Amino acid sequence: MPKTLLFLKSVVLLLSILTFVQACKKTAYNTIEGNYNLRANETINLPKNSPSTLTVSDFADSRCPIDVQCVWAGVATIKVTITENNKTQNLELCKGGCNVTKQATIQEFILNDVTYTIELADLKPYPSTNKPAIKQVAELVIKRK
Repeated sequence: MPKTLLFLKSVVLLLSILTFVQACKKTAYNTIEGNYNLRANETINLPKNSPSTLTVSDFADSRCPIDVQCVWAGVATIKVTITENNKTQNLELCKGGCNVTKQATIQEFILNDVTYTIELADLKPYPSTNKPAIKQVAELVIKRK
């Protein structure tokens, strides 16, 4: 009986250790999920302190200003470049009337053999005729697929 009990305790301990190790591996990839606020031509590492990078550029905003009545809402677009091990993925994201211009609002990319989606959640500040030109900030949302 004591040998059986010792064996069962050993099995439970081993399974617990394996569960924790597996959980740690899964969370390592989730570190890039989240919201990112980036200015034009800004580059960040994904995940932090890794050689893989994400760069945003070519901000274009033709959305109708808040204080104006327009026939069309317009669109905001940015370009995203993701680099990993000398492999580059170029994406273009759109916010606004993207269905009219047939531009993607969400794109997929692969990083560390994991597929993610990236979305342009917002381009701030929203255009206005009353505000001076302010450097825009793109809010990106990255999720694991």
